[in-house]
Amino acid sequence: MKLPSKILALSAAFAASTGLVVYGFMSLPASATTEEPATVNQEAAVQTDQLIQTATVAKEVTVMGVENGYNSSIETTGTVSSLTLVNIFAGAPGMVAKVYAQNGQTVKAGDVLFEVTGLQGNTHPYVSQLALAQKSYDSAKKSYGLTLSANDSSLKAAELQLQSAQHQAEGLMLDLQGMDVNLAGIKNGELILRDTFDHTRVKNGFDYDNTQDGLDALNDAIDALENQKYNAEQDLEDLGTVDTPEEQMIFDQLKAGIDEMNSSLEDLYTKAETAHNGYDTLQEGLIMGENQLLAQLAQTKTQGEALYLTRQSTAAKLGVNGELTDGVLMAEEAVNATKLRNEASLVQVKSGVDAAAINLQMAQAQADTLKVKATIGGTLEGFDIHAGQMVGQQSPVANILDTSSFELKAFVDIETAQRIDMKGLAQVKIGGRWVPVKIMHIGNSADVMTKLVPVTLQLPKISLKANQVLNVQLPLVYSGVNSEVKSVFIPLDALIVGTEENYVYVNESGVARKRLVKIGAISGDRVEVVDGLSGSDAVIVQGARELTDGDSVTVL
Repeated sequence: MKLPSKILALSAAFAASTGLVVYGFMSLPASATTEEPATVNQEAAVQTDQLIQTATVAKEVTVMGVENGYNSSIETTGTVSSLTLVNIFAGAPGMVAKVYAQNGQTVKAGDVLFEVTGLQGNTHPYVSQLALAQKSYDSAKKSYGLTLSANDSSLKAAELQLQSAQHQAEGLMLDLQGMDVNLAGIKNGELILRDTFDHTRVKNGFDYDNTQDGLDALNDAIDALENQKYNAEQDLEDLGTVDTPEEQMIFDQLKAGIDEMNSSLEDLYTKAETAHNGYDTLQEGLIMGENQLLAQLAQTKTQGEALYLTRQSTAAKLGVNGELTDGVLMAEEAVNATKLRNEASLVQVKSGVDAAAINLQMAQAQADTLKVKATIGGTLEGFDIHAGQMVGQQSPVANILDTSSFELKAFVDIETAQRIDMKGLAQVKIGGRWVPVKIMHIGNSADVMTKLVPVTLQLPKISLKANQVLNVQLPLVYSGVNSEVKSVFIPLDALIVGTEENYVYVNESGVARKRLVKIGAISGDRVEVVDGLSGSDAVIVQGARELTDGDSVTVL
């Protein structure tokens, strides 16, 4: 049967409007084939018209053009926090004696917050240690003064010995000159030599006594230091097992003192041995001098005719070099040795004074920690201290919040964090108005639990409170495929989110066309489309979710 041209045209129009292909019609019953062609054609045309009218009814929708260059930002909230929050610790364990501040009070750096004393109101060990350190320091200074006095005395004695030797040398020179003048006066020379010999014996006795006094003083110093060492070792033994930091400190101090005294004793024993050797040398020299005088006297008696030879022999035996004698040289060496010995002893005693001063400073510093002070200016937080309360050094007793500098910390998802414009200014709502602030830092990683990235903003120096919540707008960079073209924004209601794809419908001359899109940031009731739309597209908003690709639409 040949279909009428009208039906073919309607079927083609139906296929075009519905997207369906009309391949043919069902065979008519045999009875129908016997009807008149005009009747069959009329019924088919009516049915086809009804079908086409039903399929081609346009759906009513609303459309909206995309927005180019939309001001991209995201609004969220952030929490105010101080840039500086300092913990306050008790400087020493003990009991609170006095409290000078209260929670919430504004303090300055150096203000005393509270004071600590010993258990049950007793004297704190730090105070006792300070008194002991002061006593040790005073004792060390006294010892220093005594050492200065002793050194002065020993040096004067050595200098007197030198003067005596010089006088002796002068006498010998005069004797020799007398022998030159009085060659014939052997008797006179003999008397002079005898006088010189007697003078030398007296001088030698004086030198022996002085040297022995020096050795006795050195031995006394050794005995005194040995007693100090013995007492320190007894104190160390009495201390027994070290259980506390205070006992450990005392143990270390005693041990260091014993080591120092061992070193000093070793030095003193060395000096004592040197002094004994010097004493023996001095004794030998003096005896030699006396023997030489006796020999000269004998020679003067027996060799009067050869006075010149006697003079030379006497000068050689007495060590005359034209200006000095051996006695003068030895006396000068004794003076120099005394100076060196005095310097060494003074250095040792001075070291003790310095050590005592350092110990006193440390003890004073410890005692100062009993007065707990504010390290910075700010507001006291969590300060719940009262007299009689026990405090330790491990846990903070309060915090000081620096109210002069604050920051705002907000949290965003990873994708948004990657698109924040660090060069732009964020906006923070303070006191009902938006204030531009600088973005200081964007976290490098997200929180494991929340999957959010921290964003830190610099706040102006105005009156704010810690943990205060503020609204903030973070600027976003455009993320379109073409970096020279800004992203476009559409109403959020126009976006259809599928399980595997996101899409919208656009109106193309009355026909709805499906467009796959890639979205960016969501700002309020707008969503950024970074790929899939152009600036001239008319996006269907209302009615989009009832459409399929190719539906006819009528714009309201």
